This record gives sequence, C-alpha cells and structure tokens, in this order.
Amino acid sequence: MTPWSHHAFAAVAQFVTAQTGLSFASTDRTGAEAGIRRAMARAEVADVSRYAELLEAGRIPIDDLVTELTVGETYFFREPAHFEFIQREIFAEVLERRGAGHVLRMWSAGCATGEEPYSLAIVLEEAGLAGRVIASDISRTALQRAREATYRAWSLRGLDAERIHRWFRPAGDRWRLDPRFVSAVAFHCHNLAHEDHSMMFGWTIVP
Repeated sequence: MTPWSHHAFAAVAQFVTAQTGLSFASTDRTGAEAGIRRAMARAEVADVSRYAELLEAGRIPIDDLVTELTVGETYFFREPAHFEFIQREIFAEVLERRGAGHVLRMWSAGCATGEEPYSLAIVLEEAGLAGRVIASDISRTALQRAREATYRAWSLRGLDAERIHRWFRPAGDRWRLDPRFVSAVAFHCHNLAHEDHSMMFGWTIVP
C-alpha cells in the first residue's frame, strides 16, 4: 500500500470521492498526489492543508482538480472490439425490434475530451442509422475541449490515413472533426455520483 505523503492529501481525495464518486486505489496514490499538486499550482496554493480547506469551503472550484484526476488515456475508436460489437449486435437488434426509421439515442458517460462520443457518431453514420449521442462528464474543462472537436495526431492514432482524411480536416498542427459529427453530439456537465440521470436527459425509466 502506497501511503499519502501528507494527511491532507487524504482529505482532498476523500472530498473528491464524496463529491464525484471517484475512488483512489492505494497503489496509485503517487499519481493522485501528482495530479493534486498540478491543480494546486494552477490555483497558486502551495500548502496542501490550505488547499483542502479552500476546496471544502467552495472557494476553489473542484473542476480543475477533477480534470487532473480523471482525464486519462483516450483516443478515437479505442477498444475497436467494442465498436464492432455495437455495429454487429446492438444495431442489428435495434433494427429488428424498431425498424430502420427508429432514432437511436446513445449516452457516453464520462466522455472526457470527446473521442468516444464522436466515435459513436461516426459509427452511427457509417451504419446509415439516425441517432443522437449524449455525452457527459463532470469536468467542464474537458467538455470545453470536446466541444472544440480539434485533436492532435495522438488522439487519432487508432485510425488509418484514409479514415482520418474522410472524417477530419487539417487545422494547423491538429485535426478538426467534420461538423456533421460535431452536431450529432450534445455535451452536458453531469455528476454521475449525485445527479438524476433520467431527469437530466429527459428520459423515462420504465421498470
């Protein structure tokens, strides 16, 4: 078990857990501390005890800290087998049960900087289906980057050149996603630990 270097880091972690539901493995406390320190530096707070007090008092927004602790490895069509399963099994079942005219609604929870929901939007178009992707994350910083829909080559590393040029346009040293996919995704700030999912998205849960 990796110990916290200062008890106040544990207080910060406990506060984040209470607010967001995120948990911190005892084996990865070094990485968590590094993220907290980066957020502290941007908030210009050098003392972690003081940082914990300011967080709990609501005098420092939690958003930047959450971004440091949650935005990890993500890129377009990460885990290709998952998208193949959606195309092969999920879409086929929807078409059989509802017909080709049915409008699908898909939810990407914890969408980070948008690569996953935009991948879903691409999959929908490639399958010739009508649909809308709802994407949510607790980090407003990550959501702002997602809405910009402009990515470095690292986020496209799972794609071949043909698909990159079919779905993206060059934008300096980045690639901008085609607007038709951007318009197919609606982003929302949403806390999975506390908020009512059905009310937020206007869904009715049928028992």
